[in-house]
Amino acid sequence: MIKDLIFATTNSQKFQDVKRYIDKLNPSIILHQTDLEILEPQSLDIKEIAIFKAKYAWEQIKKPLIIDDGGIFIEKYNQFPGALSKWVFKGIGLDGIWLLAQENPKAYFQSTIAYIDGPDNVKLFSGIITGKIVKPKQSVQNLIMPYTEIFMPDGTDKVYAELKHTIDENKYNHRYKATEELVKWFNSHN
Repeated sequence: MIKDLIFATTNSQKFQDVKRYIDKLNPSIILHQTDLEILEPQSLDIKEIAIFKAKYAWEQIKKPLIIDDGGIFIEKYNQFPGALSKWVFKGIGLDGIWLLAQENPKAYFQSTIAYIDGPDNVKLFSGIITGKIVKPKQSVQNLIMPYTEIFMPDGTDKVYAELKHTIDENKYNHRYKATEELVKWFNSHN
């Protein structure tokens, strides 16, 4: 039975979130971070990117591991910004995203976690939360995860950043939903 699991990511905030979720869902799984720079293919398909990144990380580490890929999707635009979320933010900022979305702000956040324990044994777990883009209230406070400041999930009047570390965080969090699916699968297969 696997108890140690590696999370290949350079994003320490993402690692801390997933570790906190796993600690809650199954504390017997010990999550470790490795700061592995992973090549990312140019694609709009989050699942395709997750599989590629998992296989790349496996070739470097050759131990059971997970990677996480995701993005925010403005429903008005086909798969956009999606996998390009980080680059679009760097290019136009949250004000630019708001300008694109204000006419029809419906959006969703998607997270896909890929688990790999062999060169061709990849399992995908996804979480999606629907909501809307809202106008930024201030200058960006979280440069690592800026979209948390302008995404308001359906069913709440708070943006992701305001939900962090509240009792409602997990209910409205795409990464938590994907982690929950991973842990359910992990529990049934180990």
